[in-house]
Amino acid sequence: MFERFTRDARDTVVRAQKVARELDHHEIVGQHLLLSMVDGDGVATKIIHDLGIRRQAVEDDLRHFGPSDAQALRHIGVDLAAVRRRVEETFGPGSLDAQESRGTGRRRRRLLGNHLPFNAEAKKALEQALREAQSLSHSYLGTEHILLALLARTAGPVPGTLRRIGLTVDYEVVRARVIAELASTR
Repeated sequence: MFERFTRDARDTVVRAQKVARELDHHEIVGQHLLLSMVDGDGVATKIIHDLGIRRQAVEDDLRHFGPSDAQALRHIGVDLAAVRRRVEETFGPGSLDAQESRGTGRRRRRLLGNHLPFNAEAKKALEQALREAQSLSHSYLGTEHILLALLARTAGPVPGTLRRIGLTVDYEVVRARVIAELASTR
């Protein structure tokens, strides 16, 4: 699937990893993809800015309603990053990462390298982005398709964030904007 991604779309996925790490989250969610497009290039970035979506507002919402276990610990006075550093100083780098254990009946995984996993919603959004590209008869997957995928489900996490920060974003309106923007660049 990633071979069909434009350079900007690939950069969006890479930046989403960086954004999740900066916010001390343990997985990539749809809002990380949205934030990565705020600072990106391409059709989606232009539309995001025109819609009034601002990085700080989305970050603030993620910090308040986000998926990070570190947030809950921080709320009770525990700095997870400091705990991790101390454990790794004592027991070595990666000592907190679960090792894959076969034959024990327990399912564990080890995060490979510095890559964070995409949560189920973010994975669905990337799959939906491919369907968005196909519905527009595009042979590539661009940031505009990722944006449409993030907005496709009105009950999804990204539309929820946008509502909480005071923005009403209609999928059909954004889709029409994407089509118009692509037509103007040809």
